[in-house]
Amino acid sequence: AVHDVRAAVRFVKTEASLKANPNRVALIGDSAGGHLALLAALAGDLPPFADPGVATKVQAAIGVYGIYDLVRQWNHDQVYRPRDTITQQFLGAAPMDDRRVYFDASPISYATTANNATAVLLAYGDEDDIVDRGQSDDFLTALKQARFYARNAVLPGWGHYWMATSPEDPTTGSYQFAPKLLRFLGEKL
Repeated sequence: AVHDVRAAVRFVKTEASLKANPNRVALIGDSAGGHLALLAALAGDLPPFADPGVATKVQAAIGVYGIYDLVRQWNHDQVYRPRDTITQQFLGAAPMDDRRVYFDASPISYATTANNATAVLLAYGDEDDIVDRGQSDDFLTALKQARFYARNAVLPGWGHYWMATSPEDPTTGSYQFAPKLLRFLGEKL
């Protein structure tokens, strides 16, 4: 999945017909897409994901109610979705069978000072029961400890799936988030 995101970034940065500025690229994703956006942004150019000589670094990444620590999400799923462990299905093993794959697939593993060039915005609702929201807080702390430019946007009263709502309707989570997103992108791109 990370290689697919890297291929998309590479295409956007090199396809002349898009007229994109390769120095002004951001990734955004929600839920599993938030996981992939942050994993590709922070680890895409590192082993085990990198292709020699092909850089796909982006300037900013936005995760919306994403999964950033796959062991923590696996533990959350044991309580809230015991018959639907999404991380185990995605990675093909339980943490006690292969901890390395959980570490490698967790964006929080790449929150290091040597890797802090990407600006990060994490957004989530404070009533999300699908994704363990504490992951966002722990990830934000790890990013700040590693001196990333990192911010969060917590939407009171919102759970999961609000990103697909209309940003023009004042009653939606997207409407509440849009100004924060635009300000972040304006500052970092």
